[in-house]
Amino acid sequence: MLPVDAFDTHDGHLPHGICTSSYHGGTVSKPPKERKKLQVIVCVLFVELFERFTFFGIVCNMILFCTIKLGYSSYQAAMVNTCFVGASVLTPVLVGWFAETCLGRTTVLCFCALLHFF
Repeated sequence: MLPVDAFDTHDGHLPHGICTSSYHGGTVSKPPKERKKLQVIVCVLFVELFERFTFFGIVCNMILFCTIKLGYSSYQAAMVNTCFVGASVLTPVLVGWFAETCLGRTTVLCFCALLHFF
């Protein structure tokens, strides 16, 4: 059975919001846009996952590093760890506010990317 279009199109495109689906041998395939959207979502989720692995790997090992390698007392190592966690949580919020109110998103994004590469 052929797919049914809501409108007759001459160039193969439908008006905004109208889509067609085809039924090929018992399976319904997703349109390419939906596959691409799914790939983007999966990619963002993997980036977030690896970012969290990195953050918690640093936080978990920071006290040991500060006490063994740097010679800090346990209290000082815990304070350094707490300051790192606080800075990691507050920095995105403050930079986002600064980007929206002062410089603009693109400028702050380019500046932060430059800092990241240094």
